[in-house]
Amino acid sequence: MLKQYNEEYFAKIKEAARERLRPDGVSVFIIATLVFSAVMIAVSLNAVLYGDNTDSRWMIYLIVDIVLWAFHLLAALLFYNEKLAYKYQKIQAYILCFISLKFSLEIYLVYFLMCEDRGAEPFMTSLGLLMLLGGILFLILSTWRAVHRVKQGHLRRGEKGLYNFGGSKSYISFPVIYLGAVIAGFVPRMFADNSSYTSFEPVIALVLCVVLQYAIAMAWPEFILLAYCKGRFQSFHIQPPKQRKSKQQKPRGGHKA
Repeated sequence: MLKQYNEEYFAKIKEAARERLRPDGVSVFIIATLVFSAVMIAVSLNAVLYGDNTDSRWMIYLIVDIVLWAFHLLAALLFYNEKLAYKYQKIQAYILCFISLKFSLEIYLVYFLMCEDRGAEPFMTSLGLLMLLGGILFLILSTWRAVHRVKQGHLRRGEKGLYNFGGSKSYISFPVIYLGAVIAGFVPRMFADNSSYTSFEPVIALVLCVVLQYAIAMAWPEFILLAYCKGRFQSFHIQPPKQRKSKQQKPRGGHKA
């Protein structure tokens, strides 16, 4: 799809690879999301094992999440070593795409378990499903937009880049309009006399789900382009800090008599 576009069309991605998406910075993100995922799994496991109202069939999804977390742990241990992070930065970029996507979705498991355990009204589950679906659609839209901006040359040096929101009003308005419409449709049920439930924790969890999923949906296309460029262009492989410093130092030579 992007093979006809040379390295010049991805200059903004190279800048990101040298700055906020350096291998050592990506390692920090992998470790941080590992800790967050561990907390989510612990909360989910507690709900499945000790919750009075939760269905034991949730354990199947939880086991899958634990297996994925084990893979996440291996990646975190591997790339904790800075030398390995820079040596295998192409693999790291691929793993970043997977982990960030997993991270944006797994919190919904906590939300659905909370709805069940706290006895929330059934419409709360439907609301969560619609939010989840909207986030997936927004992710697809973000990815399509990123590819389109590459083709238009917006990621070339000196151009507007990937996140030029001022010229992408329809892109920004999509999640706002969608979320507003979904919430408006459920407001009458939320304030109905028979819609009370024992805890507001599901509502708080849903807000966190939406914020994380939609934030990752905006950032994920850049991760995809980073992985693509590292796999295609050798110049996108960033040198470790020590090697960069040694190359910047000029050799000192004496003058011949």
